[in-house]
Order: sequence, then structure tokens, then C-alpha cells
Amino acid sequence: MKNMGKQKLFIAAGVLLFIVSGCGKKVEENQIDMVGSEQVLRFCRSVEEAQDDKLTIIAVTSSGGFIKYDLLTAEGAVNVTRGYYQYSNGILKNLSTVSYPAESWEYMEEGYLLFEGSYYSESYYVLSLSDEPEHTALRVEPLDETCRELNRQYLLPVGYGGNNLFLTDWSEEDFGNLDFYDLFDRFYPDIYEQPVPFTPDDDLDAGAVYRIPADVFEHVIERHLQIDYEELQRKAAYIPEDQTYEYRPRGFYEVEYPDIPYPEVVSYTENDDGTLTLTVNAVYPEENTSRAYIHKTVIRPLDDGGFQYVSNQVIFPEGGCELWWHSDRLTEDQWKKVYGGDD
Repeated sequence: MKNMGKQKLFIAAGVLLFIVSGCGKKVEENQIDMVGSEQVLRFCRSVEEAQDDKLTIIAVTSSGGFIKYDLLTAEGAVNVTRGYYQYSNGILKNLSTVSYPAESWEYMEEGYLLFEGSYYSESYYVLSLSDEPEHTALRVEPLDETCRELNRQYLLPVGYGGNNLFLTDWSEEDFGNLDFYDLFDRFYPDIYEQPVPFTPDDDLDAGAVYRIPADVFEHVIERHLQIDYEELQRKAAYIPEDQTYEYRPRGFYEVEYPDIPYPEVVSYTENDDGTLTLTVNAVYPEENTSRAYIHKTVIRPLDDGGFQYVSNQVIFPEGGCELWWHSDRLTEDQWKKVYGGDD
């Protein structure tokens, strides 16, 4: 099993099911279609009809190990036994195994199986005085491979963490509340093939402030956005005296919740002007939903192989989604209040 790569395996109908997933220890990103999905659907029917049944699901990870879910249902209740396994020096090791009753179990119309439970963990209990929760989202129905590729190329590299590119409505005519500093953080590593060098101060009570040369900042932003330099200078803290942008990296007081949704392109349209309109579901295991919200993102592929983001619009739920995991950067007044005095 160690060298499975991205093979699709299916063994013993009704007993053992393999899923191949290319996302490390967790399976949330569901980047490869499930094999034997009909068995999961059968098991879900057994749960709904309160019939006894069992199923084992194995998610092979890109790190060379796998996650094993042993599911057992009786009288409409589901019990989950989950184990993490990893190869080390050619030997398969069980890193952890926990069991819990599924407190939430639902098969979604978007083709996802989502379940949740909690189990005792000594280290977690010391911190929270409660059992440790676990949320699982498994895509059961296959997804069009073009949608997967569009997602990998345009959505996943930016994602929903530490920026609001896909969290707010904006367009090239009105960039709205788009945070260009967060986008600088996202785009810079892709362009320069190294982490952003402008880092927070080690002292939590001090705030780091940098001045980035205008040609560097503007080059990074224009890589994926078509925006006039004058407008960008109005939207960000441009200092004309030395042609730089003032930059304050996100610090301790702007940290976001670690478990966030991930995007999944579910359909696309090729427009007459050469752009692509992508319909994207925000899959959020933490909230037991395969569409915490839905947005449409327009992409403009370029002749040189690059691309630009043209617009984003949240279309569900009406009135927008409560983005409780997201933290905006501190405003200038907030920054001064937190770190004290002038910068």
C-alpha cells in the first residue's frame, strides 16, 4: 500500500472502500473522486432506514499513509472508529485511533457525506475541559475533472484564509473592501518563489512597519489584478516622497481561526469575452456544511499563460455569510491603539 500513488482501489464489496486524496493528513480537500461511492450511498440508506450495516472507508493521503474510518450503524445511530496510519522506514504505524458516536450525520445534495462527533483527549481536556470535536467531510459523488483543475489553478492557491478575495463583492469597476495587503501576502510567494520577507515583530507588544518599493508592491498586485496604479495608491498607504507603500504585516491580534472552509468549483461558464465564470461552493466541515456560502468568481486567462481575477460576488446566502473565522487587518487607529503611539 505504501506506493499506491494516485491509484484507485476497491476491495471486497460492502466491506472495504478506498478513496484517494491528495491533501496530506486530512481529507477535507477531496481532490480525487471516491471509488465505490455506491457503497457509501447504500450505507446512508441503511442509516436512514434504521437497518444494521457496516462500512470501512480508507482515505489514502499524499504523505504515504492513510485514514481509516470504520462505520457501524444500528437502529439509525452511527458509531465511528477513526485511525491515522503512517509508514515509517517501511513499517506501518498506527499514530492514533479514536471512537465516538456520530452526533451529526448527513448526506448533502451537493454529494458530500458529513459527520461529527467528539472523543476524550487528555491534552484537549486540560485546555478546554471538554471532549475534542472531530468534523469529517467526504465527497461521495464524482466531480467534473475540469472543475477540479480550475479550482486547483485559480481558487485553492488563495483560498479563504488571511484574505478576502473570495469573501466580499468586488469588480474591476469597484474594488470595494478588497484588502490589497492580504493579496500581496498571497501573490508574493508565487511570483518570487519565496516567503514574504516582511515579517511581524517577535515582540507581541511591538508592531513591525515596512516600506515596500512601489515597483515591487505594484508588480505583485498587477500579476493577478487589473488595477490602475493611481487607484492602488489611493487604496493602500502610498508614500510619494520615496515611492513606497507602508506595509504592516498581520500580527498576533489579527490571527484567524485555524479551521476554515475550502473552495470547490462546481460549475463554470466560458464567456464571449474570453473570461471564465466559476461557481464555487465554500465547503466547511467545521460547520457540517458543503456550502457555507456560494460565490461566482470571474477569471481572465492571459495570452502569456497568466491570469487575472476580474470580479467576485457572493450569491448565497442572501445578505452574505457570517465570516466568523476571518479577521480583518487592524485599521490604522486600531493598530496605534494596540501597539501604542505613532508608528
